[in-house]
Amino acid sequence: MPYYRWNFADDNEAEAMFIDWLESGINIISFSFGKGIIVLFEDGSWGWTGVTKHLDNKLRGRQRSLPRPLYVATDTANRYFIQFADGECKWKASRSFSRAVNYSASTVVNVAFAPRNGWYIVFKDGSSAWNHLPRKLHQLLKKRKKNSVEVKNISISHSGDWFVSYKNGTYDFQLPELCNEAFNTLIHECSPKIDHVWLGKHGAFCIVYDIPTKYSSLSAWDICFSQDSIESHFTTKESVWKVISDLEKNILDCTTFNPIDVVRKENQWISLNNRRLFVFQNAGVNNIPVRVIEQIPKDIKPYRSVQVLPCKCESCGFGEFSTRYSEKQDKENDDTWARSWAWNLFLKEENPPSALLLTNSFILPSTRRFKSKLSTTKLKSKKSCNKREIDSRISLGNITNLYGQTSGQEKTVGQGKTLGQEMSYTSAFLDTSK
Repeated sequence: MPYYRWNFADDNEAEAMFIDWLESGINIISFSFGKGIIVLFEDGSWGWTGVTKHLDNKLRGRQRSLPRPLYVATDTANRYFIQFADGECKWKASRSFSRAVNYSASTVVNVAFAPRNGWYIVFKDGSSAWNHLPRKLHQLLKKRKKNSVEVKNISISHSGDWFVSYKNGTYDFQLPELCNEAFNTLIHECSPKIDHVWLGKHGAFCIVYDIPTKYSSLSAWDICFSQDSIESHFTTKESVWKVISDLEKNILDCTTFNPIDVVRKENQWISLNNRRLFVFQNAGVNNIPVRVIEQIPKDIKPYRSVQVLPCKCESCGFGEFSTRYSEKQDKENDDTWARSWAWNLFLKEENPPSALLLTNSFILPSTRRFKSKLSTTKLKSKKSCNKREIDSRISLGNITNLYGQTSGQEKTVGQGKTLGQEMSYTSAFLDTSK
């Protein structure tokens, strides 16, 4: 499952859009820098922040019943190449490029556009063709071809920087300064498997890689959170309370979601996907699938509980206690956002799960009204409390597939400069969602 580290060279629109796409939880199958960025997704959808008008016309309004796009390459000028699921290809490039595509009996799998109207094409049968590449890259590729080393992926920037990966697992590169520093830092941090590096204008880059992991299952109650608060909604706008309800009604189950990413620190399991963990704990799901990350994020801290941030929407009311939010409600009694299955569990269970009894895990909304502290003793009167709820302090991180996923970011250069940012659409080193 891929991770990403990037710097979009102050293109804030592209960066914000890219983060949203990663949080959607849908696998990216093709990415390209150009006038902006363009991304194709596994489910057949696509999105972009800036492309040539000709390519815009090919994609905008395209019917979903038509073969979906599988691969795209663009540049900062008007050149592009796009391939669809039925094998159809569309492009705008030089005559030499068109001849190379038309005369080959094999399918195109990778395209890179270079300065001075240059280009490089990788075909499915392992062959390749190129024209007007930077001199150093041209000589290198001739040498590799002579030694029968086949190119897997290639990216060339508008300024002439490049990255080439080979099918034997090796790679060559000439990267811009910030990308080169981020690349070396990444290698030092976790010795990842580099899949590809996309290069754009003004030093922009995006590194896609994987890190060593293993899969297991753990009790939801044995996992700590990595944040002290969470949003009340997933990135798909789905309320965490609605997801809890669906899990309780068996509309969903834990197999609906990708495994939660966890790390082991000081004999404690810490989740990197807090909203999902919150949902599982509150829905009473015990054993859950996890993915153990060997590289421990810096400065990560365990939290036994978290606060769900307030929300005014109707879907954040829960069950029979749901009421419409009113601005006129007294602030002290405004706890409708905290309605949770955990309150019903607490009333029904003689000995509630231990996580419900941790300090600051659940707090009665009004101590003046109840005059009792949270303890292992069952409340005397269920009737006297059936209109109040407990302020839930447990958090869930990022949900994948159906509900999307947020991932962490890493900015490693001080004084306002961003060396690189890191994110996985399946998981994250650090959950920055609040």
